[in-house]
Amino acid sequence: MSINTITITGHVGRDPESRQFDNGTMVVSVPLAVRQQKRGGEERPPIWVEVAFWNKLAMTAGDYIVKGSQSGVTGRLEEPDVWIDKKTGEARSKVKITASSLELIKRPDDAAPAQRTQPAQAQAAANNWAEELPF
Repeated sequence: MSINTITITGHVGRDPESRQFDNGTMVVSVPLAVRQQKRGGEERPPIWVEVAFWNKLAMTAGDYIVKGSQSGVTGRLEEPDVWIDKKTGEARSKVKITASSLELIKRPDDAAPAQRTQPAQAQAAANNWAEELPF
């Protein structure tokens, strides 16, 4: 048996890119820079990971993540994209994760939350969520 679960924290490298498909499925993707530990006192470059958020998690990511945000992601590791760099001729690859959870750790000080228009019924439900808690 093998388990494919990864948890990382890092800083978002650009604002989220969202796509919505004809069937209503939504995906949001962001690059996440994961800092590596120093070796022998030397600073090492970050590892860049492309993170994909789907459906409801995509809506949350699109609303709250901005460039520079520090976020934690748990998900499954996907097969990496591999290609040959046209300029250098070197093999390149991209690490990819499909997220199953998101933890918003810190936003840049100047970042305002994104505004998304919601249908009136969904907005009313969002405003009354506390009334539905059983405690």
